[in-house]
Amino acid sequence: MREDETVNDNGRLVLAGAPIGQTGDASPRLREALETADVVAAEDTRRLRR
Repeated sequence: MREDETVNDNGRLVLAGAPIGQTGDASPRLREALETADVVAAEDTRRLRR
């Protein structure tokens, strides 16, 4: 990195309700956000029958 370059350490949080298992249903914008993310956290809300 050059001395005159500025580093932007601001992060970005994206919250999206999407069927992760069905990536074809995701919008191109969401797909790009997921592909370029450093970290992806997902919640699995399925419940198993006992």
